[in-house]
Amino acid sequence: LLKLALATLLLSHTGDLGINSSYYPILFLPVVTAAVYFGPWGTLFWTALVSAAYCSYLLPVLQDYALTDSGIAELVSRNLFFFLAAIIVNRFAVENRRQTQRYQILAEQLAETNRLLENAQAQARRSERLAALGQLSAGLAHEIRNPLGIIKGSAEILNQRLATAEPLA
Repeated sequence: LLKLALATLLLSHTGDLGINSSYYPILFLPVVTAAVYFGPWGTLFWTALVSAAYCSYLLPVLQDYALTDSGIAELVSRNLFFFLAAIIVNRFAVENRRQTQRYQILAEQLAETNRLLENAQAQARRSERLAALGQLSAGLAHEIRNPLGIIKGSAEILNQRLATAEPLA
């Protein structure tokens, strides 16, 4: 609304008749702003308001001048361009919002997937550590069992020899 008021004020003070002012494209600013911030219906409402503000410059002019066919065609084409610009910009803005929302959802999914991947990697590292510990334990048990087996075998042989030996031995 502020942009529309400022644009209207500018057009009123250009020294030319407002309807013939070469500064009329300044009215595209509130049209584009509405197209970016509002949905399709809000955009059409604000564009119609801008178009009405632009056409309001016709009322004082019609008291002194007659409107020709080429003047009507130019007025209609300028108003149509307001609506065309509004619809195109609104379409791009809506699509940009949708795309941003898709990217945001995708980023959230990616973050969740990364979290699951980190958990899986942590579990894999834990499993590897447990497997290494198991191998170390098995190797250690093997290394301890071999000398114990030899000691046990020697003890059994000594026990058998002592059974046949004299009591004092």
